[in-house]
Amino acid sequence: MIIMLSISTLSGLCSCRMEESYKEFNVKNITDNLNANYFVSDKFDFAKVENVVIIPEIKEVNHGEYIIYISAYSETGTENIIVKNVILKEDKDDLLNHELNKEIQFEKNPDAIYEGWIDGSTFTEEEIEIADGKEYDFIVQVESIKNDVAVSENITFEIVVKGYKSFVVPT
Repeated sequence: MIIMLSISTLSGLCSCRMEESYKEFNVKNITDNLNANYFVSDKFDFAKVENVVIIPEIKEVNHGEYIIYISAYSETGTENIIVKNVILKEDKDDLLNHELNKEIQFEKNPDAIYEGWIDGSTFTEEEIEIADGKEYDFIVQVESIKNDVAVSENITFEIVVKGYKSFVVPT
């Protein structure tokens, strides 16, 4: 009986394997500094449009399906910011190019900062192959309207993908 139990346990453990479980998208200079003051820290200067800090996020919603969020932070909440387009590039190739044309609506949060966001779009790994350890450029095309004059600007973020694996036991 002990021998049979040992053999079945060993065979069960031998059939276990590591599988890709999810991917994390780290935005260089942003992900590590999210607790900093957006308006004082110079780490966010490249991501500012008219004193509004733009921060992108890519999250996995299901295995191999991702959603893009664009957040904006302002001290006054009076700015008119429209996210025109989001582009994901690998080297010089466009992997994703989604037209959005969505205006960010600001609301005051408990920290007395105005915050707004839009969900940009979704994509799957069937459409775009996302590789662990790869670096991508993520471009947010923004239009700000001040005194009835529209000014367009591209903000480029560097994104590094980190893949995680899980130990899978067969059922």
